[in-house]
Amino acid sequence: MRSSRIKGGLSIPGVRLDLVASIPPRILDQYRKLDAERLDRAAVRREALRSRVRRLLLAAAALSVVTHVLLLLYRYQIDQVEAPPEAIAFRFALEASDEALVSTGPDFEELLPGLDALELEPTDTAPAMTSALPAAPVPIGGSAAPSLGGAGAGAGAGSGFGSGSGLGGGGATFFGLAAEGRRFVYIVDKSGSMSTMWNAQPGNLSVGRSSGDTRWRRAVAELFKSIAALPTVARFQAYLYDSGLSSPPWNEDWVSAGARGRSRVQNWVDRMTPGGGTQPVDAIQSALRLQPSPDAIFLLTDGEFPVEPALQVLQSMKEKGVRCPVHTVALGSQAGADTLREISRVTGGRTRLVK
Repeated sequence: MRSSRIKGGLSIPGVRLDLVASIPPRILDQYRKLDAERLDRAAVRREALRSRVRRLLLAAAALSVVTHVLLLLYRYQIDQVEAPPEAIAFRFALEASDEALVSTGPDFEELLPGLDALELEPTDTAPAMTSALPAAPVPIGGSAAPSLGGAGAGAGAGSGFGSGSGLGGGGATFFGLAAEGRRFVYIVDKSGSMSTMWNAQPGNLSVGRSSGDTRWRRAVAELFKSIAALPTVARFQAYLYDSGLSSPPWNEDWVSAGARGRSRVQNWVDRMTPGGGTQPVDAIQSALRLQPSPDAIFLLTDGEFPVEPALQVLQSMKEKGVRCPVHTVALGSQAGADTLREISRVTGGRTRLVK
């Protein structure tokens, strides 16, 4: 094996000597091994650095995903928080141009052919509730029992209750009655007379336009339409009544106006069938006990019931600081129109006859 040579120089003043030294193969092999080990260690360090960078990038990506998920959840919670009335009024002012809240969809028009409703009745701007109360209290469970348990045969065309006032920036509509706010209660009659066919003639209440076109079906269709049009910031509650109260199967006071809330109400209402008398006092009392208090109540019936117990409940809640308008709907019959007008008058609501 040839040995390597190292050339060098030795400088002496006036003389230069060139030296040539041989490197043994063993030392040269050791040098090559050390150099190879140095290169291997450098490669290992580079790979470790690349691995660390990759881990850092993955950690940053995971942190970014978690952060965005938390932001979305925070935004969802903000959307669920009740907005101030000014924000709601501004939102509905923007949406009023396309009449999204009061437009009648094609499915509803097919379900309710030939709907003919009278105009709204404006009431006094500052009604005096105490002036309409009876002189002596009437016990709710005593002599003021429901006087109608049947179909309410006093249906008629009527002459209307006055002119309507339009949407007015409201947050909910029910049979054309508009209400402002963000918490709404629907109280719907499910007495036996609600199974009467629509447009049935007095004395022949089983005759209608179609086999399934009943007052109950129309009331339920309008209920579903109304809650579907509520904004996401709104809350609502629904009560059904006949001789007594049919409470919803959930425990919370208010239901969010979203797809889940609408589905819960629809599943519950679809299981109900009309039957019994007509007495909404317990439903009104339950609505006024909700916390926070409702901004408006929609009360629907097709029959007559004693007004005194209902006014007694309203007066009692007024004394406790609970006040809200009760908008009333007489559906298919004028039998309870006078009672509904009185309830709306003393609470600042409006009445509508739908025939």
